[in-house]
Amino acid sequence: MQGLIIENLTVRFGAFKAIDNVSINVPPGSVVGLVGESGSGKSTIGRAASFMTPYSGKISLDGKVVSSGDLKYLRSRMQMVFQDPTASLNPRMRVGDSIQEAIKVNRAMVPGEVGHYLDMVHLNKELADRYPYELSGGQRQRVAIARVLAVKPSYIILDEVTSALDVSAQAAILNLLRELQSKLGLSYLFISHNLDTVRFMCDRIAVMYLGRIVEENDAETFFQNPQHPYSRALLAAVPRLGVRMDHAPLTGDIMERPRNATGCRFQDRCPAGPKFKPDRDICRSRDPQDLMKTRGYACHF
Repeated sequence: MQGLIIENLTVRFGAFKAIDNVSINVPPGSVVGLVGESGSGKSTIGRAASFMTPYSGKISLDGKVVSSGDLKYLRSRMQMVFQDPTASLNPRMRVGDSIQEAIKVNRAMVPGEVGHYLDMVHLNKELADRYPYELSGGQRQRVAIARVLAVKPSYIILDEVTSALDVSAQAAILNLLRELQSKLGLSYLFISHNLDTVRFMCDRIAVMYLGRIVEENDAETFFQNPQHPYSRALLAAVPRLGVRMDHAPLTGDIMERPRNATGCRFQDRCPAGPKFKPDRDICRSRDPQDLMKTRGYACHF
């Protein structure tokens, strides 16, 4: 099977299970969104998929299973753009040198190639001689994207890539990413807590809660008819001018419930669960996660 396929991914930090048996498929040329509150495990999945975090499970790229010994192959096919470009760019390295370093990962550099990648992200070629601190936040993120493109990957993990930017810069970066995806046939795993950016970018959406996927659906269906109570609560939390909210907003904190507790992990915050409807004992006693396979969402109701 082609695409980026993550199967039965589990990530532990000591005794703490941050990611619990998660599977995601990013088909070629698609944009799959991964959404959820802070602490749900979204970024951990991105780092595990790019081999920055040890994991158990299986990751394959276009039919080839990638192991820890295949880092060169992995990094030639998949790259990651981080939330904060200030932290991801070397402050002592000029922009052009940073892009050159990425080019040399896989091949000898062609004259003018640095300028080509700056042009791809709509930056003036003269910026190649500047340091990151001399650029705006939006320009730095464009440089980070150019450096990733220089490796010529097929798959890019985008981890909250606009959350550190102001609104106008966010819109420009999102438009750039869509342009590049269309022009180059790239596939994105788009990690975000911002549902407006997810709606703009993604073909398919997976919703995370406490280290698990609790719903997965195509984007249109997700936004029009979300199935899991957590998905509905996330959408209800996004204010819409003149739009009446039909779903109850979230209360409580995502980290309040232990991950090894019995039953549904969302039960203490769920408007459809036993906290609000005491007769629904099944939520306390039975984990609904197996229902993902048949329903596409992990909820008894």
